[in-house]
Amino acid sequence: MENELQTAIEVVKATQILLKANFGKGIYNQKTSAQDIVTQTDLDVENIVKAALKEKFPKYGFLGEETTEKNEKKDFWVLDPIDGTTNYAVGLPEFAVSLALIKDQKTVLGIIFDPIHDELFHATLGGGAFCNNKPIVVSKTPTLAKSVIHFNSGYNHRSECGQIVAKIGDAIRQPCMGRSTAIQLTDIACGRSDAVVKNHSSLIDTLAGFLLITEAGGKVTDFLGKPLTLTKISQNAKNWNVHYLATNRRIHDELVLALK
Repeated sequence: MENELQTAIEVVKATQILLKANFGKGIYNQKTSAQDIVTQTDLDVENIVKAALKEKFPKYGFLGEETTEKNEKKDFWVLDPIDGTTNYAVGLPEFAVSLALIKDQKTVLGIIFDPIHDELFHATLGGGAFCNNKPIVVSKTPTLAKSVIHFNSGYNHRSECGQIVAKIGDAIRQPCMGRSTAIQLTDIACGRSDAVVKNHSSLIDTLAGFLLITEAGGKVTDFLGKPLTLTKISQNAKNWNVHYLATNRRIHDELVLALK
């Protein structure tokens, strides 16, 4: 796994110059809706990462946010080349590259790279979580009333997200929105905030972050507090539709109760 980890880190960091060069140029195309957009840099980053990983590790398949080809291999990489494309296009420095390696339906390696702030987060299954090679852990915030919580939603479900904020917003210290999913998950993993509440999520932008959080001591479940069932990832990662909570573990049960 060390070989995969070091190669993946090098490949992802190699996209930094390209990502910075085109940051905030406001040029994009619409995909499925006005909210679902893609830039040429999304495509370029995905092609660069895919080519490098396939050359180095031909035994693994590949599933990318912008890839049209279907993955048929049991073990494979999952890439979101720019999680937070809208932020990237308009010049908000709240986006990241998210890469995970799946083996036997388990995430065994996760990398999230924030090229603007030069932060690279990585985790391996059973190996802990790190930011720029320094160990990280989740926060020690003990109660919902003292918590800082990120809220997010899938495309075309923003009104539902607003209802969730309205339901528990007064019960917490600070609600936050606007950062990309991957960046929000790194915030939990390194203790900057205490939870992410997201409705209608896909797997593409969450797998690496979920591993970071659990390896940093946090917890990830659905809204009912039940473990997420990550089955048939290779076929359904882009369309996977679930509500999840990712927390510092200490406030998890209280948050589940608040959302009922």
